Amino acid sequence: MAQPSHAARFHANLLGLIDDVKAIVSSLEDEKINTGLSPLTFDLARVVVGGWKAEDVIDGFVQRSTPYWEEIRSKNMDFLITHANTIFGDIKMESQVDAIKRLFSLKKTVEGKSVSAVPPKLLESIWETLHGMVRISIRHIHAIRNPQPVVKADGTTVMEYLNPTYGSGISLRKEVERWGVTQ
Repeated sequence: MAQPSHAARFHANLLGLIDDVKAIVSSLEDEKINTGLSPLTFDLARVVVGGWKAEDVIDGFVQRSTPYWEEIRSKNMDFLITHANTIFGDIKMESQVDAIKRLFSLKKTVEGKSVSAVPPKLLESIWETLHGMVRISIRHIHAIRNPQPVVKADGTTVMEYLNPTYGSGISLRKEVERWGVTQ
């Protein structure tokens, strides 16, 4: 059985990310913390995003997110709150993206300390999904660049990309090492 394309896997991860955020909203509602969001909003978002062309979704993410991969890798929460609109620019429901940014900024008091209201396990799931999306993007860039064997004048064969400009500015060798990407 054929494995799903990088774009299809990426698209599935994005839908999973929507489910994770919905779970956070539901969890906070259970704690009687007002998020200003309805879990039903995420059901609608899932339907809308589910109808998008998978190739367009991953290409948009690659274009917008690559300068921020290190911030994603280091799980920089302040960065995520500040740049969610940039990374997920395809989602045109700006008020919803802003509400999600506020969601990740919510605090609650536990044992006299102000802590994130987002349950740690759900937040970790968000980061794991984002990390998976970056790893899939790295594989996607490699595939789109289309490596092919080229015989040099001296008879040696080297791999060269036929489409080296896709994801320009990204050193795949460096990102493969940094993210531990394997075949």
